[in-house]
Amino acid sequence: MGKSRFLHIILGLTLVFTLLIGFLAAPLAVFAEDITAVTTAATVPELKISCDVPSYSDNSGATFNYSVNVAYSGSDTTIVTFSITNPPDWKSTITYSGKEISSIPIGPLQYGSPDSKNLTINLTPNSGVNPKVGEYKLTFNATAGQLHQSLDLTAIVKASYSFSLSTPDNKLNTRATAGKANNFTVNLDNLGTAALENLSLRSSNPSDWTVTFSPDKVTSLAAGQTQQENIVITPPEGKTVAGDYMITIYASNAQVSKSVDIRVTVETPSIWGILSIIIIVVVIGGLATLFLKLGRR
Repeated sequence: MGKSRFLHIILGLTLVFTLLIGFLAAPLAVFAEDITAVTTAATVPELKISCDVPSYSDNSGATFNYSVNVAYSGSDTTIVTFSITNPPDWKSTITYSGKEISSIPIGPLQYGSPDSKNLTINLTPNSGVNPKVGEYKLTFNATAGQLHQSLDLTAIVKASYSFSLSTPDNKLNTRATAGKANNFTVNLDNLGTAALENLSLRSSNPSDWTVTFSPDKVTSLAAGQTQQENIVITPPEGKTVAGDYMITIYASNAQVSKSVDIRVTVETPSIWGILSIIIIVVVIGGLATLFLKLGRR
């Protein structure tokens, strides 16, 4: 009787112990499965590219620079190759640590995190090209085996205002006759990327001189266009001594201004030249007559 009771107690303890082991083992098995799933998911290769500032504006002719991050998650090192689709009349380079590259090794995972590289993309207009105002898009491509990612970047060319004030023959001097209207021509060349609006012309000149412009205001001058301005210079008659004088031509609007100095050589009117010759002839004739009379005596 005692032996049978002892066996029942042993069997009961065994059952309780078995149930307890089963109860504790089930969550551990689930936890192990979760860990395995997470580890497996983390080792699936993935390629990502990003740029904090994928679009910004600058003046025409400037180089646009973009900082691009390339991240790779995989258990092995891989080679990522790059290419760029440029907008027309632009060229680009990809640099890493100051060196131009077309591919780079990345990976493996670093302490469970993707390995990444920071690249710089430089977008520059072709030599001699000043892009017009507008948006220019390029596409950056990254490929690692079967993985491929692309990123669109935008260069926004903003309006720039610039012009030159010159003469058709590049000479900054002219001749003028006192008391007469003397014509002089200057060129206005729009060198910017936007139209020049309401460009006014004026002059700084010697006292009593008259300088007029035709027209005296340019309503609009498109980018890349040239307009000729006729300037009428009139030194005052009877008050201007023959010689060199300086006048300054100004052209300006709300955005830009230019000036150019013109040297004006003033000549006396031709009538005064003729009168001077007559006076000289008369004086010489009078002296000759006087000498002849004195000689006869």
